[in-house]
Amino acid sequence: MRYYYPNLTRDQCQRKAQSILKDLSKKQLYGCFNTDWFLELNNDRKINILGVRFGLSQTYFVTKVAISGSKEDRLKSEVTFSNLPLVVSYMNI
Repeated sequence: MRYYYPNLTRDQCQRKAQSILKDLSKKQLYGCFNTDWFLELNNDRKINILGVRFGLSQTYFVTKVAISGSKEDRLKSEVTFSNLPLVVSYMNI
């Protein structure tokens, strides 16, 4: 998600950003699960979680993959996900 609001002062931008964050925080869903490690599973992927009640079955964005274990004992992953894409962008003013 990206927002563009031209001709705002730094203070106005800060207030707008806080307002957007407050609104998004009301809608954010996140969680994590443990699974075997898969090479294809990384924090640039989307995952589909199905069969969850209350309308939570949807596409989520992987935000973090923590890998543990050893080659002998099989590698395991802890996958953290969110329904909101996390895009970081910088703009020089």
